[in-house]
Amino acid sequence: MHPIVALGCGLVGEYVIHRLADDGHDVTAVDLRIPDSIRKREDVTSIEQDAHRFIDSLSTPLVVVNMLPGRIGHIIRESLLKGGHNVVDLAFTEEDPQMLNEVAKNYNSTMIWDIGIAPGLSNMLLAQAQRELGPMEEVTIHVGGNPTHPDQDWSYMAPFSPSDVIEEYTRPARIVRNGEVVTVPALTERHSIDVEGTAGMDAFLTDGLRSVLE
Repeated sequence: MHPIVALGCGLVGEYVIHRLADDGHDVTAVDLRIPDSIRKREDVTSIEQDAHRFIDSLSTPLVVVNMLPGRIGHIIRESLLKGGHNVVDLAFTEEDPQMLNEVAKNYNSTMIWDIGIAPGLSNMLLAQAQRELGPMEEVTIHVGGNPTHPDQDWSYMAPFSPSDVIEEYTRPARIVRNGEVVTVPALTERHSIDVEGTAGMDAFLTDGLRSVLE
C-alpha cells in the first residue's frame, strides 16, 4: 500500500489513522501529542513533532492527509503544496483553499479539500445524484451529530476540534438561493424537520456548501 503522512491525531485524525492502517497503508502519524491507541500500533510510525517542522524536513513528495484544526490546517496548506505533496484536506476553514490553485499548479501538487462527512461525503453523494438523475433544481443537506441516547442535560460531545465546532455555528453561512450565492447569518431560518425515531428536530443554516457553490 501507499505511504501516507497523517497530520493531526485529534478526534477525527485518530479514527482516520486507525482506518488507514487497518486497510494496510504505511501510515506516519504526526502531532504534538500522539494518542496511546496509535502509539501502541507497530504498523504506524508515530512522530511527536510540530507539523510545520516535519513537513519542511521531507525531501520527496508524499500523500498527506491534513487533519489539523482549521486555522492551523490552513496555515500549513501552502507549505504542503510547495513541497509537491498530494494533499487530502479535512481542515474546514473560513479561507477558501481555491486561493492556492496557482500555487498547486506551479509546484505540480494536488489538494482535494473539504473531504469530511459534510462537507465531503455529502457532496460526493450530491455529485452521484447529479450523474444518475440529471440536473437538480433544489438540494437540501441535513447533517448533525446527535446523541444515541438523548437526555435533558447538555450531553453534547464536539465531534471534531472544539474551536472549529464553535466557528461552524458562528461563521456566516453561504448558500445558493434563486441561482445566486448569498450569505446569511449562522443559525438563521430555524425550522423543524421530521427524523425517524425522534419527535422531530430543529434545523438551521450553517456554512458547509463551499465546495459545491459554483
